[in-house]
Amino acid sequence: MTRLNARSKTSGRPAANRRVRGSLSRIFDRRLLATARSWSAYAVLPLIGLITAPILARALGPVGRGELAAILQPTTVAGAVASIGAPAAVAFFVAKSFNANRVQRLGFATVGVSTSLVILGLFFYSFIVSSSIGLSQPLVFLLWLGVIPGAFFAVRRAAWQGTRRYGPIDVERSTSGILRLVVVVSLFILGVSSAGIFAAAYLLASFGASLALLRPLRPADRGMVANGPSARSFVSYSVLASMGTIAFTLNNRLDQALLPATVSATELGYYSVAVTVAEVPLIISTVTARNLMAESAGGVGSKQMTHTAVLGGIGMIAVCGLAAASVPLALPAIFGDDFAGSIVLTQLLLLAAIVTAVGECLGAVITGKGFPGWASLGPAVGALTTIAVFIFFWREMTVELAAVLAICAQAATAVASGVVVLLLARSRRASAVSQSPEANA
Repeated sequence: MTRLNARSKTSGRPAANRRVRGSLSRIFDRRLLATARSWSAYAVLPLIGLITAPILARALGPVGRGELAAILQPTTVAGAVASIGAPAAVAFFVAKSFNANRVQRLGFATVGVSTSLVILGLFFYSFIVSSSIGLSQPLVFLLWLGVIPGAFFAVRRAAWQGTRRYGPIDVERSTSGILRLVVVVSLFILGVSSAGIFAAAYLLASFGASLALLRPLRPADRGMVANGPSARSFVSYSVLASMGTIAFTLNNRLDQALLPATVSATELGYYSVAVTVAEVPLIISTVTARNLMAESAGGVGSKQMTHTAVLGGIGMIAVCGLAAASVPLALPAIFGDDFAGSIVLTQLLLLAAIVTAVGECLGAVITGKGFPGWASLGPAVGALTTIAVFIFFWREMTVELAAVLAICAQAATAVASGVVVLLLARSRRASAVSQSPEANA
């Protein structure tokens, strides 16, 4: 009898092992599918941007393209300031199992105050932009009011992120790109040539897609901790998180937000097309920075990280060099002969993209070492460089000068980030020496 029991137990193990392996396989498959879905959703907007850019250029011409940039670009910087780190705080505290609804209310209250201040600033800035570009001030300000729902949707998006349920976020991303393509193509077919109508259609497409975020949270996602964090701790986390977010946004977008107040709509149209083309190679630097951050956090040696950085650098230089060489022929063929003024600007901004990749990768290494605050120092230096040069050359500003400024600002970012990396490396070496047996002997 004992032998039979032992034999039956032994024979049951393979079946149990198969069930375990089957369960793990299903979980693994679900994670793969979820990850692939997220990658696809996040790839939609860049791909749609490449498709719609030539359509917009031919529909609006340089002047209209510049007017569209004057309306849309300042909202990127304004949105980063208006959110003031509240989305990061919402995602953090919801992930800590605090009640999601209570955390959201704190997020809505925070962005309500910050957005009010941002809208006041946009109101005064709208007079400057409208007089410089020649657009109607009420129209510009009305469209800029889109910052308000954008900030509140960012809080809701962060709540879903905190629950680690990414389905609604992926639906929003992919739907936004598809709706944007539909409205741009539809307006182009209808012969619309008004930048204001295209801008309004862009915003409506984005907000329409964001409605996917309004799905109610399941009871299991609302958090196990009944109460929410204190308002003081929430605001404190938000402000600290906003420093890095605002610094990165200002460093990458501030020139485009300030140019509408200093150059003509035609020049701004040239610049916006150049930015669209020059930002494509940054996909390589984004992947390289992601890998470097993971390697840095995992304690990988400097030799392997150098190999990763060199590989990414070679890719950036090769793609940017090929693009710069082909721009004189390819850009007018794709965007139209009216955009020949974008050729030199594109080549300058492609050089800026290479320098940007250096700073981005150094920042990723710093973040991976566990110093996200120090990682924002480089972008902050770049943003301050942009502000200082814009103030000094405000009356003489041109798009060519802005492109050169982009190179200088990104170089300042890279230098500052490089200094931080060297200081951290020296500090770690000094700490290792002080803790060595020889030093303690």
